[in-house]
Amino acid sequence: MQQNHIHTINHFNCSGECVGIRSYCFSLPTEFEFLDERRTQDMIKEIQYFYHTDHLGSSSWITDATGSAYQHMQSLPFGEDFIDQRTSSWTAPYRFTGKERDTETGWDYFGARYYDSDLSVWLSVVPIAIGTMASKYPSMSAYMYCAGNPVMMVDPDGREFDDPDDVKRAQKSQETARTRITDLNTTITGLESRTDLNDAEKQTLVDSKSQVSILENHIQNIQNMIDTKDIKYKYKKNDGSGVSAGAYVENGIVVMEYIDGRPDKQAHEEAHGHQYITGELKIVNGIEDFSYSDLGDEAKAYQVEYSYKNDNEQSGFRARLGVDAVKGVNDITPVNLAKSPVIQKYYKKIVKDFNKTQNK
Repeated sequence: MQQNHIHTINHFNCSGECVGIRSYCFSLPTEFEFLDERRTQDMIKEIQYFYHTDHLGSSSWITDATGSAYQHMQSLPFGEDFIDQRTSSWTAPYRFTGKERDTETGWDYFGARYYDSDLSVWLSVVPIAIGTMASKYPSMSAYMYCAGNPVMMVDPDGREFDDPDDVKRAQKSQETARTRITDLNTTITGLESRTDLNDAEKQTLVDSKSQVSILENHIQNIQNMIDTKDIKYKYKKNDGSGVSAGAYVENGIVVMEYIDGRPDKQAHEEAHGHQYITGELKIVNGIEDFSYSDLGDEAKAYQVEYSYKNDNEQSGFRARLGVDAVKGVNDITPVNLAKSPVIQKYYKKIVKDFNKTQNK
């Protein structure tokens, strides 16, 4: 008789960070039942393996619980095995970009379809029910992997290729938002524990709760951009003065600019990127002629940007805006933005359009 146990495999990226955990069942002889729990756990630990991946998520090293190397793997650019050194007959099932390799065919299963790394091609097109890339990339073969650029691109599920650096940058933005939420919740807890709040503290409590809601919504919006297959997104470092960033469409891809060390500015452009999904924001093709739909879109993006800032940065933002009515995030509205000399200077057209609607 056999007793089922769970085999846990931890995945680490090239920086040593745990990026995922996989588990699958394995069997142990029933006589394990007669061992005490501690010995059982020790024996299970002996067959626990850790995956160490490269920048694409491909397995490079497999180590056991003691840190000893169990298997060493390296792939050619399109996933064909280049090095496969191991200390036993057992081989890791998760290989090229972390996808499970079928032991009978040698094909990698991505979810929507299979990939043959020996031939460097998909074995089928994307099912119509899921969505096809043929209409998005008519000049590219539907069987080509990652547009012929497997060193820089990955395909998470066989439906669309992505730049792993873009995904990491998006996830870093999410993590920054979560850290900010933690700080805000600390403030909220402290204020709610008191019964003698003055008017300013009551305003801080309301404002902090609003910022938490905005940040939580933004985290989900970033995830929507990561997950969507209908629109492709890309981050690009701002190559200008470093004062402001932008969002625009280039070759059918929504580009969101970022500035090193300014997660708040990146969040602002991410907000515009998500507005493109919902249809709130219409971005014209090209860098020079992009335009925003209305001042309401800017107000929402500035609310996100404001929520990413710490208290000192928020104070500086309000001072630069130059509108006395703006005391917190809920005051960042189209009406108040239209009064700001800074907004009037940089968003002349949409301020003018907004004022026209207000005067009707």
